[in-house]
Order: sequence, then structure tokens, then C-alpha cells
Amino acid sequence: MGGLTQLVPQAWFSYLAFKHIGASQADLIVRSMYRGETGKVVLTASAFITTFVLFKEVNIIGFMAAFVGMIPLQLFLVAKIVK
Repeated sequence: MGGLTQLVPQAWFSYLAFKHIGASQADLIVRSMYRGETGKVVLTASAFITTFVLFKEVNIIGFMAAFVGMIPLQLFLVAKIVK
């Protein structure tokens, strides 16, 4: 659950941030990035709330370890793709 809590909002942000391409669409790119970041924060908060309300037996340490562990994994994969 922790990994999904990080993965799904990040995927939403990535979709919106890279939806438009080209210098002529710079204003659309900036607006999409702001919308993506706002959606990412809302989705992350909603996932945390949903997880802790619906699942009473959540291992908080495991949940947070998976959530935080996804961040360096994401950075590593992006660096590998860009390279």
C-alpha cells in the first residue's frame, strides 16, 4: 500500500507534466505541471487517509518504509532512462 501511495500520484503528475511538448506550448506545460502537483498532493493525502481509515491492521513502519523507499527507486529508474 505504501508503494502504491507514492506510485499512483507520481504517475498522475508525470502524465500531466509531460502531456504537452514544445516551446510554443510553454504556458500549457506550466499549467499542467501546477495541476499535476496539486493532484499529486491531493491523491497522496487521500491515499494516506483511505489506507489508515479502511485498513485497521496496517503496519505503519512497513507502510512508511515502502512509501519512502519508492522515492530513491523512482530517481534511480529516471536516471537510468535518461541515460
